[in-house]
Parts: sequence; C-alpha cells; structure tokens
Amino acid sequence: MKKIFSWILVVAILCSACMVSVFAAEYGDINCDGSIKISDAVLLSQYLALWEVDISSEGMEAADVRYDGVVNTKDAVLLAQYLALWEVTLGPSGSTPTPGPGPDVGGDGDENDPGFGDNDVPAGDIFH
Repeated sequence: MKKIFSWILVVAILCSACMVSVFAAEYGDINCDGSIKISDAVLLSQYLALWEVDISSEGMEAADVRYDGVVNTKDAVLLAQYLALWEVTLGPSGSTPTPGPGPDVGGDGDENDPGFGDNDVPAGDIFH
C-alpha cells in the first residue's frame, strides 16, 4: 500500500511540474515572445494581408490592441503608433486612442485633420 501511495505521489509531483501555465500575452505581443517589437507589427500586417501566418489564440487576443473585439487595420495603426513612441495605450484602457506627439498634419490637432479618426477609407479611394 505504501508503495502504491509513493508512486501516486511521485506521479502527482511530476505532473504538477510539467503542467503548462496559462500564458496571458501582453497586448501588442502578437508572436508571444515576451516583448512588443516591430516583428509583432509585421506579423499583424501579414495577417491582415491574408498571408498564411501562424498566430496562436493568445496572439490573436494580444493583436486586438484597441480592445474592441475585432482585429483590423485600426489595431495595426495603434500598434505602429505605440512602436513609434506615441503616447498611446494598448489594451482595455486604450480602447479610445488619442493622438500622441506625432505629426499634426492639419496644424490644430482636431478630428478634421488627416490621419485622425477611425480610418474607414474605401480601398477604391486608396488604390487608383
């Protein structure tokens, strides 16, 4: 009986040592390597361009940097602003991004300036 209990204890200890911890990726860390770098922005761009890329479920959650429930070009823009050291926040508190110290094309920083807003421009207007 002691021998069986000892084996059960050994197996339980080994199993607990081998358990995979749940990885909660940081918003923006799309490749889940522990840091937010240009490689994350490239991976997101490839995904949005419909390339065959391998992004884990944690990576897809991390890709929703606007925290609006979808991964789209708005997330790519916010991630690029973050990497360019704009004062933006990724994740839940960054769901309504504001422009950081980047260029103010129109001069007064309001919503009428190019580059501000939700970027819903039809593809036909971009590619002639």
